[in-house]
Amino acid sequence: MLRLKRFYNQNRKGIWLMALIIAFLFIILQLSNMIAHNQNSKRLANNNAPIFSSVPKKENNITVESTKSAVSGEEVSSSRLNEQTDAIKKFINYCKQQKIEEAYQMLTEECKEEMFHTLDDFYNLYYIKMFSKTDIESSIENWHGNTYKIKMYENMLTTGKANTKDVLQDYITLVKKDNDYQLNINSYIGREETKKSKEEEDYTITVVQKNVYMDYEKYTIEVENHSQQDILLDTMRNENTMYLEDNFEGKYGAYNHELSMADLTVTQGNKKQITVKYYSAYNSDKKIQKLVFSDAILNYNSNHKMWNDYETSIIQIAL
Repeated sequence: MLRLKRFYNQNRKGIWLMALIIAFLFIILQLSNMIAHNQNSKRLANNNAPIFSSVPKKENNITVESTKSAVSGEEVSSSRLNEQTDAIKKFINYCKQQKIEEAYQMLTEECKEEMFHTLDDFYNLYYIKMFSKTDIESSIENWHGNTYKIKMYENMLTTGKANTKDVLQDYITLVKKDNDYQLNINSYIGREETKKSKEEEDYTITVVQKNVYMDYEKYTIEVENHSQQDILLDTMRNENTMYLEDNFEGKYGAYNHELSMADLTVTQGNKKQITVKYYSAYNSDKKIQKLVFSDAILNYNSNHKMWNDYETSIIQIAL
């Protein structure tokens, strides 16, 4: 104890100087931390727009993959990306929470008409397939424009699975209506009312509408027969005689196997609506310019199948 007292008395000035220096440095450090904290708080308060980066943003087991289109590589504006992914998250969370009716009401009327006429249809044909698993994680990636690629998979840490076959995929397209977003799901892109017509002496053909999917397009066609003979739009002898043609002269054949001769026959003096599906995958840069029936017969007799006795005609409708 005497030694410590003697050491203090001999070095009193040095000890107090060192203590003051340490206290000064501590105060400077505290002030620096306070200034940095205030600057960060101001920066966050002034930045109302959501911040996206190349690092995936995860929220409630839903990951937004990036800020760029997977197809074109173009940057998606943060405001649009935020609004649209929020709508998709809302739909996914409704489904996860088993709020089936609320999720169903987020669909467009066109989507309901095309796929899910009733709530039961939505539940049986979509919900059970996509949301039957527990502890589902999801990823959202802008595909192109207002269309997003969605993946659903089980949490590997919870299930212990690492099987990519368990990943479910969908494409969801956002449609803005009354300042709110509605959804086209199940790879349905949307509907276009076309009303393009071709009128001849024997017939009038009107393309009423088309429904676009990721893998194909469906056209609703109305044919009015003005003549005194039956009209056959295609003999079904060859593939790709019914087709779409785009602005690059690419041709996309019809799903012939889904049609019959009776479907393609319009009897004399009558009107008929026909729906034809085409192998035309969704591509925003592609513009369909023509709908073509290149093996049509304008004087068809269902009792006479000797095709060489007929003169075939080409019917083209500009779109």
